[in-house]
Amino acid sequence: MTLFPMQGVKVQQTPPMCSTMKKNKSNTLDRHELRLKAEERFKISGLIPESTTSPAEMQRILYELPVQQIELELQYEQLQHAYDQIQQQQQRFTNLYNLAPVAYLRLAPDSTIIEANKTIESILSVKRSDLIGARLGGLIAQKDLPAFNDMIDTAFQTGAKEHCEITIGNIFCRLDALIIDNAEECCLTIIDISDTRRAKEALKHKEAQYRSLFEASQEGILILDYKSGKIVDANPYISHLTGFSFNEIVGKELWKTGFFLDKALAQTAYLELQSKSYNCYSNVILQEKSGRAIAVEFISYVFYVGDEKAIQCNIRDIIDHNRLRDYENTISKSHKETIHALSSMVEVRDSYTTDHQKRVAELSVAIAKELKRSPIEIEGLQLSSILHDIGKFNIPAKILVKS
Repeated sequence: MTLFPMQGVKVQQTPPMCSTMKKNKSNTLDRHELRLKAEERFKISGLIPESTTSPAEMQRILYELPVQQIELELQYEQLQHAYDQIQQQQQRFTNLYNLAPVAYLRLAPDSTIIEANKTIESILSVKRSDLIGARLGGLIAQKDLPAFNDMIDTAFQTGAKEHCEITIGNIFCRLDALIIDNAEECCLTIIDISDTRRAKEALKHKEAQYRSLFEASQEGILILDYKSGKIVDANPYISHLTGFSFNEIVGKELWKTGFFLDKALAQTAYLELQSKSYNCYSNVILQEKSGRAIAVEFISYVFYVGDEKAIQCNIRDIIDHNRLRDYENTISKSHKETIHALSSMVEVRDSYTTDHQKRVAELSVAIAKELKRSPIEIEGLQLSSILHDIGKFNIPAKILVKS
């Protein structure tokens, strides 16, 4: 190839260094077009060597030209490599942008959608092409439109990040708006919070249910701070049980409430829960505000609220329970005495049965224990064995019909 037509000097063109570079028709520059532009600019520059140039100078120029050509080709190769990397990075960011779980939009001040990623299609079930140019405000539920408009207006006026929660169709969404680059566009993110909202509603409903059970319980319930032992909550039945109002006991340690006669027991019960999760005390004596003493069962256990520990104390009035137990014990004792009296009458009537029923009862009890029967079953079997010969004793008819 002739670089300089004057003096008939010919120089071989150096093979391009970038010939091994990856070809990409979409981003490779038109070399022929560049060549034409370069020759045109070279002619205008007036840098064509004069014919009077000495052979030595011409030799130097001929040496410099291919070297500079190689430098330019190396630079071009570097630029092309950098361009390819930028393209790859841009593609990665485009994929992240379109596949993000959050919808990204650019809005005009009147909420017209300028750009959106593909996620908006899965959230709103509307094609992205149909959304471009539409006003986002037109998709928002009427009741939420004032909140949305206030958010957009405030974002454009202050430039600060703003957010709101609105409904689009049957989807609950959180919107975050921020003005960047210029005051003519707003960057907006949309997150589908439908599942979160439903979970919150379900949790709120469950909390209301538990609160209702807590307040309607027919035994006193105290909630204590685990670290200090102070009462943080109490149900209404505590006031009914002790006569002390909620305001009179809240914030106090359990042993300083005024209704524990045995303050040391209350403090011991609390300290035990620092090393174990449950304790139970029966026949604990409390003193009502009026001064009357009552017997209760006091049960405490540790539970978790998130990562924090708390203590629940259940206080159950056992006065009626004790009365019922005493009555049952009296009836049971009377029942046993009657059976033994009848057994003695049989033995008096028939001397051959003396101690026979007792031995049968003892044998029955031994067999029952071997069979691992419950205490109640064993007791019933013992009494039945004592009575098994009761038929030998006849009660006169005139006694049975006597009124």
